[in-house]
Amino acid sequence: MKSIGIIFFLVLPVVFFATPTFAGGSRLGGEISLGTMNDNMNDGLARQGYLEFDAHRDFALRYGISYFTGNSTIDILSDDKVTMFGIEAAALYKIEAKKAKPYIGAGIGYYMPKYELSDDVEASLAMLGVSGEDDLDSGVGFFLMGGVTVPLSKTASLGASVKYLILDDDDNAKVTGLATSQNFTNTEEIELSTLFFSVSLQIKF
Repeated sequence: MKSIGIIFFLVLPVVFFATPTFAGGSRLGGEISLGTMNDNMNDGLARQGYLEFDAHRDFALRYGISYFTGNSTIDILSDDKVTMFGIEAAALYKIEAKKAKPYIGAGIGYYMPKYELSDDVEASLAMLGVSGEDDLDSGVGFFLMGGVTVPLSKTASLGASVKYLILDDDDNAKVTGLATSQNFTNTEEIELSTLFFSVSLQIKF
């Protein structure tokens, strides 16, 4: 899966720069999202910045970075902070309209989720005579999206969108006895697929 993502990010810029026309220019965007990550996390907040380029009249390419924060609902980690940094690329198909401009798209991203154990959890584990670590692997995910943009001026637009990220990951847990230094490790697959509801602001340049 990682090799597929690496190939995608290497090939897509070449395709973009090889396109012959740029009908609508380029846009710099920022968005904020409410994300629901299935049963593994409470609702969280995501922030994303992106560059969008019109490759042809009806198609655009978007490259962005995102940062998600939430709280886990997995077992004893129910109060722990979970963050996820992502690098994404998407292809968008835009539907011609006079005012509001709807679009649909699909993309791929490389995501780096991370657990941060809360002080209460670490204290509870210490009372049991153990320390704990819980790591999530980085990996490639795919997403579908759709939205609409509404021009506010010649250079600024307001947008709203929905995106569904499909992401499976491995949870690597390790418990170490404080007195014996013996380790117990366990790896299990968890689903980090997330539904995002976003609002955004775009500036054309």
